[in-house]
Amino acid sequence: MAEKRKLYIYEALELRSEYDARIKTFKDILPETRQNRDRLFLARDDDGRRRPVPDFDMAEVRRQLRKLEVKRRKLNSAIQQANFNSRVEYRQEPINLHMHTRRSQPHYNR
Repeated sequence: MAEKRKLYIYEALELRSEYDARIKTFKDILPETRQNRDRLFLARDDDGRRRPVPDFDMAEVRRQLRKLEVKRRKLNSAIQQANFNSRVEYRQEPINLHMHTRRSQPHYNR
């Protein structure tokens, strides 16, 4: 059985950005997106009505979009879990990486 390749956190962040870009692209080409209702992937038929070009499969685009959104959610969950489980020491005190609030940041002027 093949072993899964583990991602470094920076690779996971890059992959999440890639998923975000693809998700945005898919959402932008769907006809329900306001800016694309009368533009992208539409052709006029003989009656002057706009219809999707024959090669554009909206059902396939929606399926791919849902698939990417699920992958992104799973990846984001793994990133959050890695941040929570990763610990570093600061002034002999272990802290985990999920502490990004202004209140919990170390004070350097002490």
